[in-house]
Amino acid sequence: MRLGEKYTPLVKTATVTAVLISAGMLVLMPVLLILKGANFSMWVSAYGKVISISFVLGALAIFMAWLRCELISSSLPRFLAAVIFGILSPVLFVIFLGIATYFQDGVFLKEDMSNEGLKNIGLIFGLLGPLCFVMYFGGAKNA
Repeated sequence: MRLGEKYTPLVKTATVTAVLISAGMLVLMPVLLILKGANFSMWVSAYGKVISISFVLGALAIFMAWLRCELISSSLPRFLAAVIFGILSPVLFVIFLGIATYFQDGVFLKEDMSNEGLKNIGLIFGLLGPLCFVMYFGGAKNA
């Protein structure tokens, strides 16, 4: 397997992420701020919050694509690689969610450590883990 073939999903994910962030920042955000009637002085803070969250969520997508590329190119059995992807994906999601809330509110998962927050994290693991397992297992068959 050549290097270009190994990281093709990563390059595609990074390209789509960059295009979506650029479209949101250059086209959608100014239109929404103008329609809302926000002062031009408010644009800087609005852009700052949206850019920080966009880059954190974009980094999550790129990191998960990189993890998938590495697992597909490894010599692990497909089932074991799918289990690893199914376990690591929710962990990465919660970590990147914590980073996004840190940029948004200045705290890292503070509210998520309450009873309700722990239930939500459990729900994320319970739903996202099997979903990522199935996505990897089904996608790796054709790779």
